Amino acid sequence: MAQIVVVKGIVPFTCQGVILLRKLLSVTLLLALAAAVFYQVQRGGLIWQDPESLTSAGIELGSQGDAQAQTLKQLWQPELHHRFAPVPATVWQGVARLSGSKDLDTKLHTLSLGVHLFNVILLFFLLNTFVQSEWAAFLASALFAVHPIQTEAVAYLSAFAILLGGTFSLLAISQFVHHALALRHGHKSSKGRRFYWFGTLCLILAVLCHPAYVVIPGVAATMLRLLPKQTTLYVAKPSSWRIGLWWAIVVPAAVWEIFSQETESLRQLLPFWSRLVVSGDTLVFYMAKFLMPINIGPDYGRSPMTVMTHWWSYVLWLLPVGLYLLAAPRRGSQQSWYQAAVVIFVTLLLPVSGLVYFSAQANSTVANQYAYLALMAPALGLAFFISKSRRAFASLVIVGLIGTCAWLSKRDISQWRSDDSLWPFALNVSPGSPIAHLMLGNRAFKAGDSSAAREHYRAALSSHLIDASVYSNLADIERLQGTPEQAAAYYTKALQLNPGLRGVHRYLGEVHLAKGAKDKALVEFQEAVKENPKDFESLRQLGILFAHNQQFDLAIPYLTQVVDQGQKSPETAEAQALLGKALFNTNQPDLALNHLRQALEIFPNHGEANRQLGDIYFAKGLLNESKTCYERVLTYGQPSFEVYKNLGVIHTGRKEHAKAMSYLSSALTLKKNDAEILKNIGVSQFNLRQYREAQQSFNRALGINPNLAEPYYYLGDMARWQRKDADAIRFYQAAIKNDPTFGDAYYRLGNLYMKREQVADALALFQVGLKNIPNDPKLTYALRQASQPKQKDKVEI
Repeated sequence: MAQIVVVKGIVPFTCQGVILLRKLLSVTLLLALAAAVFYQVQRGGLIWQDPESLTSAGIELGSQGDAQAQTLKQLWQPELHHRFAPVPATVWQGVARLSGSKDLDTKLHTLSLGVHLFNVILLFFLLNTFVQSEWAAFLASALFAVHPIQTEAVAYLSAFAILLGGTFSLLAISQFVHHALALRHGHKSSKGRRFYWFGTLCLILAVLCHPAYVVIPGVAATMLRLLPKQTTLYVAKPSSWRIGLWWAIVVPAAVWEIFSQETESLRQLLPFWSRLVVSGDTLVFYMAKFLMPINIGPDYGRSPMTVMTHWWSYVLWLLPVGLYLLAAPRRGSQQSWYQAAVVIFVTLLLPVSGLVYFSAQANSTVANQYAYLALMAPALGLAFFISKSRRAFASLVIVGLIGTCAWLSKRDISQWRSDDSLWPFALNVSPGSPIAHLMLGNRAFKAGDSSAAREHYRAALSSHLIDASVYSNLADIERLQGTPEQAAAYYTKALQLNPGLRGVHRYLGEVHLAKGAKDKALVEFQEAVKENPKDFESLRQLGILFAHNQQFDLAIPYLTQVVDQGQKSPETAEAQALLGKALFNTNQPDLALNHLRQALEIFPNHGEANRQLGDIYFAKGLLNESKTCYERVLTYGQPSFEVYKNLGVIHTGRKEHAKAMSYLSSALTLKKNDAEILKNIGVSQFNLRQYREAQQSFNRALGINPNLAEPYYYLGDMARWQRKDADAIRFYQAAIKNDPTFGDAYYRLGNLYMKREQVADALALFQVGLKNIPNDPKLTYALRQASQPKQKDKVEI
């Protein structure tokens, strides 16, 4: 009797030990298989959006790869219209703080691999709970572990949120299942509640990893139906309010995520009903990639715009529906396992299927990382199939499939080490990949290869890529290539897609300035200053534009901010010079001269500062000082029309007509149809007795501006010398008409009248002249002489 008792005690112990040993062996083999396939990820660096992901996580990488973690408090403060998923960033910061900053990318890749291995083990135990077969759970988990679709989630650091969210999701589902099993076994008190509340905590953490896991309550409810039925009349099961509480937890997170996505451009481009078409296409795409894991790459360019251009996209949604109906249970079958697998697959993909727009859709709705946890659904169906299969051949075929997937994943994982290997590989997989063209275009752009960058960017746009940075970079290329019209069009499109794109307003202003559209440039520079109040170049350009528009009151604040930044550069000196001019023109001459002198102390030979100081001296009548400044401009700066013109005027006033002619001729080369310059050239030619050339210059000036007075005056003198009195009278009259205060014209014409014995006309003319120019000495003398009849012939001309 005692022997029977001992045997009864040993047999259960032996069975439990064998089961435990089988589970331990299965776990070991799963870990070894997954590690053998993915161990190369530890050698990978930062690729694609990894640097931006680290930055958003509060980790700043130094020039030598060292990392500096910022405060965690900011990560846990929600920002309106921004995704709230602080858990992955918190984990990354923990790794950075605990293990040091060196080789952080290697440590984070190792962490990703570790999380994936842990997920594989969690799935194994979850499947084993349902199918009660270690072998079936092992094969299904192995396929989940090494399927090529999983490569991106494991190798791409920016997909860590998907990995970690998958961990907490599997834990939440497992705990909910154990809660249900505890109720079945009569544990209605603390033990069952512990499972539920721990699962609830895991659900919250999953949603705080990635909002795509808001559908986990639906997955848990579906899997609950697959638990083996009890034979008793009463079946204990979780209360409905428990699943309801889970839904109540995730719905606010889902709403927050919807409003945090920048999808305005998608709403404008696509009709509302297109969501169903895109969603069906997405589900079929993932099913196809699971069944035929070939051409697995980082980007497929499957944006909604691309999908809507194909007729077959409108009927693809029928395939998931047909598969669901095909998986319906037959009469006499046990449970709807296959149908549940389809439901779980669709449920896990629904948030990223395009049924609800999300910002990444602008490039591609589908991405391998989104299907990471969804592969548990086919794994569930496969586990059930293996557990019910009586033939070893089926298991052998599945082992072969697992081996093939492992080989494909191991081959693909080597391409994820760096951008240099990833994006050429992406183009081989998907020649129209917009992201691949974008990344290769960015590489070429940074390397200075404008031609290759332009080619890749245009290829990306032709693949319906909606990315403001592409248009911005294309605009930069066109701007540097000297094609402002095309650059302006690209910058404008970039701002339409992303009004908050930093730096674009300034460059668009520069492009408009190059086109000569100063009003548009002014608007863009003002927007740039609103965006960044300390933007040196935008402030400087605003000051320059307002100063050139003679709006000196508006120019002074901008130029003052430029000068206050304290940069010792030619641009600052130019701003200080313009500030001096603006202050001078707003009746602040002392302050103006002070700024100009400061500019010249920094750069004594600065052309703009010398020019502005010369202008001030010229306006004040200090012609010698003005001449010195202008001559420095000619020696060290960029000569301008005003400099040549003013130097010509200065030398004309000094009777140095040859030098005046030289400067005025130079001014004329810069502005060929300037009537004032032609007039001054004519005056110098007249004084140099080059009468024929002077006559030509005066006639050209009058052809441009017939309202000038001096050309008529000198033409009248030349006609008088040639004894063409009628022509001379006509010219003098035209001079007086254009300038009623031209005293010499009155004097010449009046004397000509006296010579022709038209005394009354002369007297009337002199009187009109004195009325317009009171106390003019020459006209006063001429009138007095004309009023004495006996001596009227002695009046000199």
